[in-house]
Amino acid sequence: KDSRADLLLDWYFDRGPAVGTELGWKNDTGSGGLFGYLVPNDYGRDLLVTGAKKDFGGETRGMITGEHRAALSDEWTLFLEGAYISDETFIDGYFEDQAKNRREFTNSIYLRRLKDNSALTVLGKTTFNNFIANEYLLQAPGYTVDKEPEIGYTRLADDLLADHPGLLTYSSEYRLSQMRLRFPSVAPNEIGFLDAARANSIFGVAPGQSIADGLRAQGYTQEPVTRFDTRHEVDMPLSAGPLNITPFVAARFTGYNDDFEQFSPRADEAYRAWGSEGVTVATEVQHVDNSVESRLFDLHRMRHIIEPSLTVWHADTTVDRVDLPV
Repeated sequence: KDSRADLLLDWYFDRGPAVGTELGWKNDTGSGGLFGYLVPNDYGRDLLVTGAKKDFGGETRGMITGEHRAALSDEWTLFLEGAYISDETFIDGYFEDQAKNRREFTNSIYLRRLKDNSALTVLGKTTFNNFIANEYLLQAPGYTVDKEPEIGYTRLADDLLADHPGLLTYSSEYRLSQMRLRFPSVAPNEIGFLDAARANSIFGVAPGQSIADGLRAQGYTQEPVTRFDTRHEVDMPLSAGPLNITPFVAARFTGYNDDFEQFSPRADEAYRAWGSEGVTVATEVQHVDNSVESRLFDLHRMRHIIEPSLTVWHADTTVDRVDLPV
């Protein structure tokens, strides 16, 4: 009850047998799933997204991913996630759709408390693999980020004027993190980038050189970075006939335990200040058509809603975002 299990038995003419399982469970206190796939003796060939082919001589290959969400109380929720992949081309060779579309393959513990208009979060995140299986992460930024951990607190739309609720609202966010960039240590030719010009234009290295070396040459570092970030915004929702007009101001401060001058000479300060101001104008136009009637499509009348909006704003910062690693 409340669970399912599928046994996967496959046979590839070139690769040989494969076995896997897909599990799922759900009850009042949580839900989750697990997927595992194993090829015991792979003598086949991976056709990679670049068009390159990679042969195997009997290696054991596979993957396992799992996730679970546990409702600890009405306010607290725990999210667990894990992933392990045997080699750098397994996902590309067997599950290309996951390489293109799946969220990041990672291992994480995420604890969240939601109460009224506030959220308290704690996140720990890392990976067991020395390569990147998600194509979009390999494309940009070209590395993953560990959180060791990250603690956050957010409040949305607190009333600043008790006598006039909703007239002036204040939102704030605070994050304290220890982060570390994790570079893929594989070479471009190991993941299908065999052409020297192509490997250099994408990764900044030769086909047989580690991608991590190219990132270090650009000024990236794998040293841990302590980061404090806070953002504050004040909104004033107003109305003028059919128009909703909301002026706003926002400010953000980010401080680090070191600067990023090695990455960019312009990032010679260990902090960044940012501010913006603007206004949003929005309205709603609707029309009800009473003539629409269809038993086939279960339609009785139809309402068409259009919600146009326009935001005009200006922002400035002490350090441009391109001068900081993502």
